[in-house]
Amino acid sequence: MEFWPLRPSTTDFRLPIEQTATLLARTSESRGKLLAADMLKLVSAQVPLAQCTIFAYSPNRSPQIISFADRARMIELPRISSNYAERFYSMDGNQQAMTARQALPTAERIMVQRQGIEDIAHRDYRRICYELPQISERVALLTHCEGNRWLSVNFYRGREHGRFAPHEINVIETAAPLIVQVSRLH
Repeated sequence: MEFWPLRPSTTDFRLPIEQTATLLARTSESRGKLLAADMLKLVSAQVPLAQCTIFAYSPNRSPQIISFADRARMIELPRISSNYAERFYSMDGNQQAMTARQALPTAERIMVQRQGIEDIAHRDYRRICYELPQISERVALLTHCEGNRWLSVNFYRGREHGRFAPHEINVIETAAPLIVQVSRLH
C-alpha cells in the first residue's frame, strides 16, 4: 500500500467534448447514482477497469456511499460497498492517506492511494471486498472538503487486467482534477 500527493501529469488525456458536456450537465441534475458509471466510462476508455465506487467520509462516522458502478461483473457490488462502509473502512489504506495529508502543512488538494489485495491483512475484508469480486488492486483519488469531510473516488482493477502499470496510474492522475471537481459538484 502506498499513497502520495497528486503528481504533475506526463500523459496526454483526451476527453471528447460531448463526454465533458455530459459530465458537467449531470452535476445540476442530482444524478449521483450515475456518477461512478460516468467516471468508470471516462477512465476505462484508456485504462482497463472493473469497478468504480465513490464514498464521502465524515469525522467519526462510517462513510456514505455516493455512487458505484461495475462493468457487468458483479451484481453484489451494492452489498460489497455496504460491507466496506459498515465494517472495513477503518482498515483501509485511504484512512492512512487522509491522516498523512492532514499532517502536511501545505498539502496538495488531491491524494492518490494505491492498495493491492496483498496489502490487506484482515481476512474478511480481503475476501469480501477483493477476492469475491476478483479485484487485484485499487487506485483512489482523495480530496479534503469543507467540514473536515473527505471524498474518495476509487477505481478497481479486475484480476484479468493484472496490476496497474505506471503509465495507467499516470492517466488516472492526469484525469484526477476533472474527476475530483465533477465529483465535488455532485
